[in-house]
Amino acid sequence: MPLLDHLPTDGMMIGLSVNSKKQLLEHISAHAGSLTKVPARVVFDALIKRERLGSTTIGGGMAIPHAVFAELTQSVVIITMLERAVAFDAHDKKPVDIVCTILGPDQADCDHLKLVSAAAKHLANVAVCQALRNAKTASDIRQCFDQHHATAA
Repeated sequence: MPLLDHLPTDGMMIGLSVNSKKQLLEHISAHAGSLTKVPARVVFDALIKRERLGSTTIGGGMAIPHAVFAELTQSVVIITMLERAVAFDAHDKKPVDIVCTILGPDQADCDHLKLVSAAAKHLANVAVCQALRNAKTASDIRQCFDQHHATAA
């Protein structure tokens, strides 16, 4: 399941400067609200609820916060590249600087989980992460995922 199919052109935030996990999730929620028309507060509450179940970090400075919403008919991916890493309650204790947020429709739970799994596979690739950390534009980010998808196929 290609992430790029669910990553809108304006679904990337590069060089975001935040001081905390809460502030990061607030920015992501506001951006998600503008992309999906799901109110930012609803997105934020869902992401926080998911984080309370256990951190969505996958180690190495990356996290995949995710949630489902009745209001959505298709999944949306938001890639956030932080200017400097922030604490995110990671199991490996490393701060997070790459965040891949996935919002999906609640009636397509299996597809939502497949998308989360695909994101984890992309981010587990050291070359993809290094390229993401060097990305300066939305086009650079799309290319990172596009190249990985092509080599994984």
